[in-house]
Amino acid sequence: MVNVCSPCNLEGKRRLWKELLDYKNSSNVSRWCIVGDFNSVRNRNERVGSSNNGGGNSGNKEIEEFNAFTENFEALDVPMIGRPQMVFSK
Repeated sequence: MVNVCSPCNLEGKRRLWKELLDYKNSSNVSRWCIVGDFNSVRNRNERVGSSNNGGGNSGNKEIEEFNAFTENFEALDVPMIGRPQMVFSK
């Protein structure tokens, strides 16, 4: 089991994704469970209440790279259940 608390900047995320893939590929462990906060989304609809909610290619690039990471890691994105978290801003 791996608990993740990802950096917020894209370069830090890229390093984390690479380290996790390298570690998994060099490990004899066949089943992994990764939990925590990747500070990334798999599609724009998940980015609620964020200043990054607008358009732009940088957000799309990060989404593409995060989806590529999850695919290469052979990860299953388990949907969250229960009451959604509300984010309020002034």
